[in-house]
Parts: sequence; C-alpha cells; structure tokens
Amino acid sequence: DELRRKKISALIPPRKGAGYWPGEYADRNRAVANQRLTGSNARWKWTTDYNRRSIAETAMYRVKQLFGGSLT
Repeated sequence: DELRRKKISALIPPRKGAGYWPGEYADRNRAVANQRLTGSNARWKWTTDYNRRSIAETAMYRVKQLFGGSLT
C-alpha cells in the first residue's frame, strides 16, 4: 500500500455503513468505529481537521471561477 510505504496516515472518510478492514488499516478502522458510535462522520471530520480540506477545496474553486478554468 502506497500510504503505508510513505508512512502517511489516511484521511479518507468511510462511506455510510462501511465495514472494518484487516488489522493493518487501523486509521480507517478508527474512522469506521467513530462513524458507528456517532451515526455520522461529523465527529471524525472535526477531530482530524478534515474540514480544513473542504475549506481549501472551496477556496480553490472560487479562485478558478474568478480567473478561469486553470491556474497556469
């Protein structure tokens, strides 16, 4: 797995109703457990600062809308 080779923890929210994966996917399993305990990904997104990614994506979308389809 590329993420494990680079020693990166995955910040990918699981789909609704996701199941657990084998032991080496601890980051994802934590996110799934959080989802099952709270009923949504909202708490996981807040604790991992996933909302920052959403804000950054929205900002880039707005910049592209102002200056055209590409930044080059």
